[in-house]
Amino acid sequence: MAIYFLLLPANEQFTMNKAVELMNLWGTFEEKHPNSSIEDFCRFMLINKRETKGKLVGGVIPGITDGLLLKIIGRIAKLNFFYATLALKGTGLNHLEEFGMLLAIKKLGTPRKIDVLNDSLFEISSGSDMLTRLRKRGFISEHADKKDKRSKRVRITASGEKAINKSTLGITKNAHMMLHTMPMEDKELCINLLKSIEIQFSAMWPGHKGKSFDEVYVEVMGDKLLQHKKMDPA
Repeated sequence: MAIYFLLLPANEQFTMNKAVELMNLWGTFEEKHPNSSIEDFCRFMLINKRETKGKLVGGVIPGITDGLLLKIIGRIAKLNFFYATLALKGTGLNHLEEFGMLLAIKKLGTPRKIDVLNDSLFEISSGSDMLTRLRKRGFISEHADKKDKRSKRVRITASGEKAINKSTLGITKNAHMMLHTMPMEDKELCINLLKSIEIQFSAMWPGHKGKSFDEVYVEVMGDKLLQHKKMDPA
């Protein structure tokens, strides 16, 4: 219980009612985030009490919490893409997605093209075009798959390794710049809260290609589908 003193204003007395309130808050948090620690809970409570100045997001603010969170994430991703592109000037790479694709190939070794595209979350057409551009600039090489004559495999070249090395410093500096005002514990909490979504949808995404959104929605929502029926204006 002593940790709750950290979450109370200095002039607020700790009472049994507040102890009950604490237990209820902890129970709700633990249910939603079963793998989180007490420290994560404390950070979560403290962050919720902070006041952030300035306009929340540009454009139209979504009317649902889920939409607002995704819009904030999306805008941060676009801003990161913009500044990362500036950081890549002179490295031989044109934008962040090329850097990410080279890293994916390096991590996978000599992967099939389709494995690179799935790992990098690319559609076949746009991802294949990017692989072709990287090959023409000498950053990757391409060879036939001995086990599957219909597939092609790729690997990083020496020039590709140099491009990665030249780009890493700029990308790292950009990451520090984008998040330098955010305390480390806040960053770790964000990672803990969001990583399950990335893991879930990264695993499912390849199997959703060619399906309609309604098919995907029913598959993903499952038993929770009825809870969200009220969101459907029909």
